[in-house]
Amino acid sequence: MARLLIIEPDKQLAAIYQQALAAAGHVVEVCRNAASAITMIDTKRPDLLLVELELPTHNGVELLYELRSYNDWRKLPVVILTNQPFANNPRATAVWKRLGVSGHYYKPSVTLGKLSQIVNRHLVLAST
Repeated sequence: MARLLIIEPDKQLAAIYQQALAAAGHVVEVCRNAASAITMIDTKRPDLLLVELELPTHNGVELLYELRSYNDWRKLPVVILTNQPFANNPRATAVWKRLGVSGHYYKPSVTLGKLSQIVNRHLVLAST
């Protein structure tokens, strides 16, 4: 069982993700913006973040830059799950690598079953 934090502005989608990942045995918290994400990361101490890039006020990339500025959170696994298509974009890949992103996925191609597999894979990778 892992502690997950989903950072997703879409309430319905966040609830669906939360329910699916909780059914897979994880403890799942949800927040809708970068500011509340930082607070929840400090208080809930998640094992992995699922981050949408399109957030209100501060986007997901800004959130990741802030997150990585804290020593305690430099190695926290982050999986981007977004509506922004970026397949094989070398610039995006370089940014993800610099920010320590474990993986990035395009939401329309991720089923709930695949989401659970993605989370489990990245949790295993983080523990090695």
